[in-house]
Amino acid sequence: MTLPSIPDSLCIIGGGVIGCEFASIFSRMGSKVVMVEQAAHILPEEDHDTANCLYDQLQKAGVEILTSAAVKQLDASSKKVVVEKVHGERCEIQSDHCLVAIGRKPRLEELNLEQIGIEFDRNGICVNEHMQTNLPHIYACGDVTGGVQLAHAAFHEGTIAASHASGGRCKGQ
Repeated sequence: MTLPSIPDSLCIIGGGVIGCEFASIFSRMGSKVVMVEQAAHILPEEDHDTANCLYDQLQKAGVEILTSAAVKQLDASSKKVVVEKVHGERCEIQSDHCLVAIGRKPRLEELNLEQIGIEFDRNGICVNEHMQTNLPHIYACGDVTGGVQLAHAAFHEGTIAASHASGGRCKGQ
């Protein structure tokens, strides 16, 4: 993401780890931040106590959080995001910029995995605790495995794969 300056206002679509991280960063830099999450609470993949704690911290930092809300329209020319809550209430959010942080999906199509016989499912390449695929001499780690898609997790998985491939017996998870 490249911005010429810190925006006065920012709408973040997605209340997962990445959305919350950027909401925290930009609110502390002085931007008015509105975060829109489709689920009933932020961090829908994490435990409720953690999500509630972060929710409180973000609100204290000035972040406006809309949960159970779906983006219906995004108009870049008027800098407007139209959101609809579950019970039908619509609201418009005016912001200088909009950051979409709604998750990632590994792009496996170009890898021709079927051709070489590597097993995968809708989440990503299937691996064991050593990050080995069903072909034991081929390893996969990071976003392509469909696990936690964060840099520190990919680094850890890469370390496990390298250790195992070089004769170590390091287990992940």
